[in-house]
Amino acid sequence: MLKMVGFDLDDTLYYHWSFEKQIFYKISIVVEKKYGINREKYFENLKSLFFQKNKYRTFDYALKNLVHEIPEDWDNFVKDMILPIYRNFKPKDKLEKIEENFKIMLDYYTKKIPLFLVTNGNVNVQKNKIDKLEIASYFDEILISDFFGKEYRKPNTYMFSYILEKYNLNPNEVIYYGDDEKIDSCSEILGIKFINISKDISKDRRKF
Repeated sequence: MLKMVGFDLDDTLYYHWSFEKQIFYKISIVVEKKYGINREKYFENLKSLFFQKNKYRTFDYALKNLVHEIPEDWDNFVKDMILPIYRNFKPKDKLEKIEENFKIMLDYYTKKIPLFLVTNGNVNVQKNKIDKLEIASYFDEILISDFFGKEYRKPNTYMFSYILEKYNLNPNEVIYYGDDEKIDSCSEILGIKFINISKDISKDRRKF
């Protein structure tokens, strides 16, 4: 018997790019003001890296092919200016829901099946997304990896174990929806069925 259903957040319930594009443009403006780098070119580099799923030192790589050498104070600028902007950013424009997936969540909610959210990322960043989407009230439990520590990000199974123990559930009584087969399917290590509801965002989402 199904007793609880879980969802990932980014690119599962909404298009992640609809958040990133807003904060990337704000950061691009700050970079232009500080270093004279064209904001549009820097933004396009960030966008390209995002759709390549390159998450390692993104702000550095976006700069590298626009300058002959990285400014000496760049690392401090990223730490003291860019990262705080990113972590505290509250989107003004709407975040675009993935309607088909959102409907799946609402169907469970209307059937009064308890829901939980398990998402990787910085606590402030993820909370700001959840607030903008106005979805907190749907979930009995919201788990954000970095609340426990970065080492507990999926594919670590800690957050799923937490759900099983707190709600006294057997793994076969739970399912989890996500978009990333490599990361989100870690639930199956514990016996929680994973359902991939990914969308092809690389083609149709680059335009907005």
